[in-house]
Amino acid sequence: MYDILFINPPNHGREDFIPLGLRNLYTIIRDAGYKTGFIDIQKLFITGELEFNHDSMENIYNIIGSAEAKIYAFTLWNTSFPWVISTCKYLKQSDSRSITIIGGPLSTLSSEQILKDYDCIDIACRFEGELIIEPLVNTLLSSVLADIGNIQNISYRDIDGVIKSTDSAPLIDNLDILPMIDITPTDFRSPVINLEAGRGCSFHCYYCSSCFIWKFKPRYKSGKRLFSEIEHICSQYKREGINQPVFHLEHDNFLMKPEVLTELDSRVQETGLKFKYGFAGRADLITDKNLELLKSTGCFYVYLGIETGSARMQKIINKNLPLKKIFSSILKLQKNRIMVNANLMYGFPEENLDDLHASLDLMNTLRYLGVNVYISMLSPESKTPVGDAAPLSDYLFNDSSRYYKELIHSGFKPEEYKKVYLNHLYTLENRHYDILIYNQFVQFWHTLITDYPLTVYTLNSHNDCDWKNIFSVWNNNLKNWNFSGASNQSLIDSFRLFNQNFGQNEKETEIAVLEHSINMRSKNSNNDNDISREQLMEYYGYYNKIRKETIDRLNAMHGFY
Repeated sequence: MYDILFINPPNHGREDFIPLGLRNLYTIIRDAGYKTGFIDIQKLFITGELEFNHDSMENIYNIIGSAEAKIYAFTLWNTSFPWVISTCKYLKQSDSRSITIIGGPLSTLSSEQILKDYDCIDIACRFEGELIIEPLVNTLLSSVLADIGNIQNISYRDIDGVIKSTDSAPLIDNLDILPMIDITPTDFRSPVINLEAGRGCSFHCYYCSSCFIWKFKPRYKSGKRLFSEIEHICSQYKREGINQPVFHLEHDNFLMKPEVLTELDSRVQETGLKFKYGFAGRADLITDKNLELLKSTGCFYVYLGIETGSARMQKIINKNLPLKKIFSSILKLQKNRIMVNANLMYGFPEENLDDLHASLDLMNTLRYLGVNVYISMLSPESKTPVGDAAPLSDYLFNDSSRYYKELIHSGFKPEEYKKVYLNHLYTLENRHYDILIYNQFVQFWHTLITDYPLTVYTLNSHNDCDWKNIFSVWNNNLKNWNFSGASNQSLIDSFRLFNQNFGQNEKETEIAVLEHSINMRSKNSNNDNDISREQLMEYYGYYNKIRKETIDRLNAMHGFY
């Protein structure tokens, strides 16, 4: 029997990412000499060993039940909440003496409320767990449970059933003391490996709970420590004869402390080790000095959180990014051959249609520049200004979510859980437009501009982009449009709904059909669309022409050069 079993529950993600916090705790307890196990249920969904169906929970019960433990520890996100609660209920029914512990973001945000609502959870850990996990496990395995009140960062029930919370521990200043993440390359399915570069954010964007979870204090591993982890993993992959992965350095704003990048660069130059990496950050932190270091250390991509194309909304959400800086940073990154990904959001309660259209305009422009754009609808998170200000009556259920469909297929009833526990399935009522209808429209347009950027560009060249007309055409004719099932002619006909002059030029039709063929081939390896090298060269030549025209337009507006 295990002393403690760490469990990474399903979170509906699509990438084989390492559950870094849980792995840290597992490594600490294992190295302390306790009998310790680790079950990554999420990974079993990634590999296809488990599927979202009516047997999902029963299969999970069998997997966990076959590995008996005295203590079961889960990381808890909104996306994993129903899975964790159901599993803990099963564990308590199987053995009432078992102890269940939760940690992670949702546990930090709602520890006492979760204990109040669910007696299948014994202990909820808050904030960081690395310094308290060993004394907590030692206390739970001992006969002196009264000492649990001396352990910081936890909420628990005392012997009388009263929920109590201990003091919060100071944050770990030196993150270099955290365990080294170790993986087995042959077990890892993703070409990207996530490594923790640090924790915390000093910015106060009104939709994000990260600053609260990390107490508004950004901290960083040293560049030397980051390099040692990368070097170690690269040697493992080389030993197994597997191509090196791309490293994703996890931090809300990796470039906030340039010394880390400088030190990383020093180690790269000293050793000559070549690797690729990427990270997330703000566009206003892309300085000329940082660009030099990014290029020399092997930066492959940067993920920019832009969120909105509306100057008014940039101020309201407290992001405060000017468009000029956004475009300038993107062009500088691309000039240094660094791929740019960007995220946009919509559905802010204060957002009106002009603001939304500004974001859609920005999404179009970013695609013309060759940026990979991701877009998401606002979700009301606890401990955020927008989430805490919204009454529950303003929560709107989003049944188009993939998470929702997977939960339903697995036998869950999301409406049985409090809205704050499943906030990712909700957005907030918008008094300026119907957010749920526009959610469908925005997702349609995102697919369109992602897969058909050149076609959209030529479509809009006939006249200025009229979003009211575009929405009306979609609402009346294309709500159920299926791009993957479309023939070439039906595709052209759909574009003519937006503008009847589209396709009268033979080149426009040719580009739309070619783009359709490229998309079908990329999404279906069995697709027999025959695309010649000459066609592809012509296509990318036209893309470069559109990109140059877009840059010239932006330069005329903002004066970059």
